[in-house]
Amino acid sequence: MVSATTTPAFRRVAVRLRQLRQARGVTLETLAERSEVPLDTIGRIERMVSCPSLRTLERIAGGLGVDVALLVTESGRTHAHVADLSEPESPEVTRILDLLAGRDSAELARVRRMLAAYFEE
Repeated sequence: MVSATTTPAFRRVAVRLRQLRQARGVTLETLAERSEVPLDTIGRIERMVSCPSLRTLERIAGGLGVDVALLVTESGRTHAHVADLSEPESPEVTRILDLLAGRDSAELARVRRMLAAYFEE
């Protein structure tokens, strides 16, 4: 990890990391355990004090259960494949889509069936 120069890309990673972690209700401590990245390292990334290596980002993404691409893309761009959502995305929509990101097709099919059952009248 290197000392951070606050660039737009680094700010985006720091913000997305915190958003994804909080959207999943994961504490810094839990993420540190899951990703095998020291807690202070994750905190320094979120505070934009230190810039992570790609390997560190991969480990953190793994700890969150997401693809590393989700950490480096802007929130609005990560869900571009979802049609008919008004821009900008609401925090609720972003949180739901973030929870679904990186899930396998079987999990997504289960969620779709649950939603269809829930919204049937």
